[in-house]
Amino acid sequence: MPQTELHCYQLSTAENELGVVVATAQEAGQLGVPMVPISWSEMQCPQTLVKEPRKIAKILPESAIKTAV
Repeated sequence: MPQTELHCYQLSTAENELGVVVATAQEAGQLGVPMVPISWSEMQCPQTLVKEPRKIAKILPESAIKTAV
């Protein structure tokens, strides 16, 4: 890849199955408490119960992924 293109990446969660996989609560400070998805559009801190809007990724179990032989 040319040197000029190394910093030109654009990430998107435009597709329905793309989104947040792991998040930490903003209110938890430096603790970095992992949040729990409670819907397709919200995550919640298990300690403070604060909800934050996020677009949650649709994660498929490994057994559901078909591999080409």
